[in-house]
Amino acid sequence: MIESNGVWIGSRNTNRMGSIPDAAAEIPSLLGSFDCVLITRIDSGRDLNPPTMQADAWLEETGGIPVFSHGDAFRITGREFLEIAKYGKLFTGFDEVWFLASTSPAVVPGGLCICAERWVLDPSFQPSAGFMSLHNVAAWMEQSGVALGLADGFGLEYVTTRHDIAMALEAD
Repeated sequence: MIESNGVWIGSRNTNRMGSIPDAAAEIPSLLGSFDCVLITRIDSGRDLNPPTMQADAWLEETGGIPVFSHGDAFRITGREFLEIAKYGKLFTGFDEVWFLASTSPAVVPGGLCICAERWVLDPSFQPSAGFMSLHNVAAWMEQSGVALGLADGFGLEYVTTRHDIAMALEAD
């Protein structure tokens, strides 16, 4: 775990917590407490715009839990996130979710991605063209009230504005 730009970043690649469903199983009371969860990436880049996938197809992948369009993301609650993660069909790797304490209308900026971005391990890393730097992600999180971003690319990557969340993710 590293602290940089006012956020804690890290990567887990263990049998206990190496994916988004693993995190949901390990710290359900924490993740379930969020009023708003934004799903911004599924399978590294599946287009999340509602016209590209029929509503009944989403219901099949979420175990019947409806998701709501929120710009270029889908919005659910923390409790719904736990149920979807437990169901096991939606979060299968290279996914990304963001946790907010309130249902404030956070706009998901273009280029937001922590899946496999090396700044999770090296804060000075300059991301690929079109992707946000760690500094810009941290500023967006602060402005929009986002407390945590989780991505499961090669292990479980995270960025959080809260030290207690970083410690929960790092606990063995």
